[in-house]
Amino acid sequence: MEESKALEIISAGNALVRNTGKAVGILNEVLAERDPYIWFERGKKWKEEENWKDAVFAFERAVNLKPEMQDVYPHWAYCHCKMGNVLEAIEVLLVPFLQEFLSKLSDFDNQLTNEQWKVIYLVFQTNNHNKYNGSNYIWFDIFWRCRFGWETQKKFNGVTFSAYDIIHIKPLKIIKEIKPENEIEVLWLNIFYGIENLQKREYHIAINNFTKAIEINPKTTICYKNRGFAKVRLNDDVGAIEDFTKLIELDNTDAISYFNRGSAKHTLKDYISAIDDYSIAIEIDPYNADFYYSRGKARYDMNDYQASIDDNTKAIQINSKYSTAYHNRGSSKFGIKDFKGAIEDYSKSIEINPKYSDAYRNRSLVWKILNELDNSAQDWKSYESLIN
Repeated sequence: MEESKALEIISAGNALVRNTGKAVGILNEVLAERDPYIWFERGKKWKEEENWKDAVFAFERAVNLKPEMQDVYPHWAYCHCKMGNVLEAIEVLLVPFLQEFLSKLSDFDNQLTNEQWKVIYLVFQTNNHNKYNGSNYIWFDIFWRCRFGWETQKKFNGVTFSAYDIIHIKPLKIIKEIKPENEIEVLWLNIFYGIENLQKREYHIAINNFTKAIEINPKTTICYKNRGFAKVRLNDDVGAIEDFTKLIELDNTDAISYFNRGSAKHTLKDYISAIDDYSIAIEIDPYNADFYYSRGKARYDMNDYQASIDDNTKAIQINSKYSTAYHNRGSSKFGIKDFKGAIEDYSKSIEINPKYSDAYRNRSLVWKILNELDNSAQDWKSYESLIN
């Protein structure tokens, strides 16, 4: 009798444990469904598997739970693009963009109306922005569209332009007619012409236009960025570093600013400082393959081959078609005498880019070390045919 009761108690206890475990499991599932970070990780996993539909769902779920998760938006937009949903991708990228846009306009004491918001939104639903070379044209275009408003009309030298014209005609055709009415318009015209000078490779003139804009408003960040770029093109890396440093002082959240300054320091062979800047850029944007590649190149230049291999590997994980990253990783493997690994990476680099002359040359040298003389001769022949 006592044994029977004992068995009943044990059975009841086991059932309680099972039910408790089941309840805990259900609770964990419920909590997981409400955790934006879990959805973000699911999305990244499905993105890697090229399961675009489920990835889009996961990223959307993550931002619905926590809209301020800025890192989610680029992944979300990328998957939309892969599904052919270009407009949806643009809308996704617009969300984190708006706050940045407001902060930039604050330099000019502009207040946006609801109608002007419509203009901003429409900018990213048209194909016009794809015609511009770089985001600065977008900034300039948006500025003028907001300035003119949604339904207004404006006359330039007797020609009337409607909001439709402003949205659908390239800014250059309109801006050529503008007679500046105030200091802000002078500033933006200098910016526009400076960007146009950059496109035409008129770097000295571009620097002059950006300098004029800075004199009007010393906090105009895009001027320092573009003037720094022009100085790089003129091999004035010291001057470029000064501009990129000023840009960082004004906005220390832009990864590209650190990257550009790091690149200028790299050119001057200030490798340690360049690596520091590349590392900050990576902290801000850990999904940019160029940042890892460049830091890997600087580490290679310092003979830190294993660290260079690690960085180039990360770049390749982000962009599997990154030919120069394979090449640089191959060179780093050569540095640690991993000749077989070097051959594999040079070969992959050539597979991606069959016209990569340096990859043929370096693979030829490694073949020679391995006494594979026929392969070495063939690669050297390919190298010479590409450089001649």
